[in-house]
Amino acid sequence: MSALPARRFWLAALLALAATAATAAPSAGPYTNRRFQALQDENALILVAVTGPGCPACRAQRAILDSFQKQHPEADLKILWVDYDHQKRVLKYLNASLAGTLILFRGAERLWSTVSKMDEDAIIEPILRAAAR
Repeated sequence: MSALPARRFWLAALLALAATAATAAPSAGPYTNRRFQALQDENALILVAVTGPGCPACRAQRAILDSFQKQHPEADLKILWVDYDHQKRVLKYLNASLAGTLILFRGAERLWSTVSKMDEDAIIEPILRAAAR
């Protein structure tokens, strides 16, 4: 195999990989109305997490949820982070008044919520139950 066909092969493989990655929905990201609605329309398992910069519970929850996604990719949990300081309309829409609020949805159905919970098992258990449904 000469260098030119090998380069073409690797270039094609790289482009195919990039196209796949570009179309795959990220498993976590900032909350937007459009993204939330699209995930609800897909009947996805969605965790909306309200976070603020001075919130110890938020830091603990983020670590727990980051670890969960690495350990349980099969759950296909989509996390949407709501900025407590800058997304007040979203807070009102979700009826979430405090940073550290977690709300779990399957599509449009609200399954579970909690405020300022930092116990790993108490956060993970409802997510695993919902993922198994």
